[in-house]
Amino acid sequence: MQESMLTLETIKHLLLTKGWKMMQESMLTLETIKHLLLTKESREVEGVSTTQTGAILHIAARQSPYFGTKKKRFPVFDKYVPWKVLFVEYDPPRYTAPMEYFSEWFRQFADEVDPSTQQPPPVWNDVVGYKMQIWHEGEGGEREQLEEVMEVDRRSWIEDKDKGVSIRYNIMAEDVPQNPMGRTGLRGKGALFRWGPNHSMLAICTRWKHAVDPATGDEQEEYLLVEGKRVLEFLSYKEPDFEEWAIPGAMTAGLESKYSVLHRAFCTKALGKQPAVVDRHMDESKVKQLFEAYTADERDCPSSERDDSIETFSAAMIYRGYVDDPRNTDSAWVETEAWHFHYESGESFLEEEMVTAGSRWQEVSRHVKLFASHASVIQEAAARLNAYF
Repeated sequence: MQESMLTLETIKHLLLTKGWKMMQESMLTLETIKHLLLTKESREVEGVSTTQTGAILHIAARQSPYFGTKKKRFPVFDKYVPWKVLFVEYDPPRYTAPMEYFSEWFRQFADEVDPSTQQPPPVWNDVVGYKMQIWHEGEGGEREQLEEVMEVDRRSWIEDKDKGVSIRYNIMAEDVPQNPMGRTGLRGKGALFRWGPNHSMLAICTRWKHAVDPATGDEQEEYLLVEGKRVLEFLSYKEPDFEEWAIPGAMTAGLESKYSVLHRAFCTKALGKQPAVVDRHMDESKVKQLFEAYTADERDCPSSERDDSIETFSAAMIYRGYVDDPRNTDSAWVETEAWHFHYESGESFLEEEMVTAGSRWQEVSRHVKLFASHASVIQEAAARLNAYF
């Protein structure tokens, strides 16, 4: 009799647990629908939401199952995202991709699955240079190991707007960083290669979209206007790992400057070729110069046909901070520095290379579908030029 009662209690507990989980998942679905409805009513892009106080809530970082897996996140409602809000029941599962997940080259820079075994130990909220043996592959396919200095920057790029300086993220009881934007429903570092901030660089290249003759389909000289504003086009490529369109960019590992990473990522992903200029210590001035080179056709035309009063190229950093990325976890997250390179005509881009790389121009609008929260960065680019969005 006692055993039967225990069995019934066990069944009751399982049913209640399963029912609670189903209820939680249903409520999360309703919250997701709410975010989508608010997005359609406002001019915001999908994947970005704000509370009544104006605080940013990550949405993609709470998507379940976790990116590229069947691992379900612990349900986290909007009100429980901030760490300062007590959430006694919070007990997220753990997931960290094995080293084999990363390419053989990138594996050299990835943190250990267990940070306590990392050698040398990670120094949180700081930048440290280490001498490492790095494998390189020569033009003939031969491999050689060279000693190099890798600069590991574990400082956050998120700015404390009140103080005007970068924030210092907290360290959790397990001696791992705490995601400064709140709970994600998953422990570990997921599919990211470093604990804490994973820095990336993005290159947004835009040009004005021309109107098209509806009768002939031919492009006209006039620019396309919507609601009295000119419409932008941006250069995008198909990310093979995610099967989604994305802005050219890459993670910074520490062997080259962030500007070198920016230029290399653009060349390889948008143009399908290695950079003609290889400089691992590129600075801001140099990278602007290289991107400006795509306006060569306009600059080299006869002076009688050139209007020097028109600025053919402009460059500016338009965002630096947290990215609402589906790979984020409670202890690892993506931060980005996004650069906007605008070409007044955009006719000088190498269309042949773009075709080879599979990249294309897309119209800038709030309906564009891109990987992670790249669409929100596109919105920043449109705002910079007072373009339609």
